[in-house]
Amino acid sequence: MVARNSYSYANDNPITNSDPAGLFAAVAGYTVTAGGIVVSGGVQFDLDHLNYYYSEGKGVGAADAITAGITTANLDDDLSVTNSVYATGGDFLGFELNKGVSVYPYSKGKPPQLVQSAQVGFATGLSVGARTEISGPVYKSSSGGSGSSKASNSHVSSNSNKSSSSNSTLSSIQKAINSIKKQLDKIQKAINKSKN
Repeated sequence: MVARNSYSYANDNPITNSDPAGLFAAVAGYTVTAGGIVVSGGVQFDLDHLNYYYSEGKGVGAADAITAGITTANLDDDLSVTNSVYATGGDFLGFELNKGVSVYPYSKGKPPQLVQSAQVGFATGLSVGARTEISGPVYKSSSGGSGSSKASNSHVSSNSNKSSSSNSTLSSIQKAINSIKKQLDKIQKAINKSKN
């Protein structure tokens, strides 16, 4: 558990060790809520990872937002699925807040994790709701993140790990693309139905 005192959490040095356990990452993306549907997407990143995310769900109100901020999302897994509630709004300058629980389908035995984010940026309108997000890696550094070293002892092993990681990343991205296509089809059907 993270202590509320930033000096305690950062081992008495909040400038150099502001996040020693790697509990925070940056997030940037968009959110659109209209017709009872919310869609969002973007990237999450820290010094060792770059992840994509895409979510959709049900929302009340109407809002468009492009925001950036911080998240407690764990970027070290091949895939995460997060169910969360959100609020976004503004009148030119705006905000987005999220709180939910992530599960990791490819990490056996890993418990669900509370995830929160706070973002600021440009927004119009106001909406609240619930959504499901999928997230996976686009890039992982060889250092492995959170200060741990996962360097390989042999060049062959290193190349094998890179190939396996690339295949896993491509597979996760393909799954995300297929899911996005299905969700876009649902959204298009809902739009067509509302026009009739």
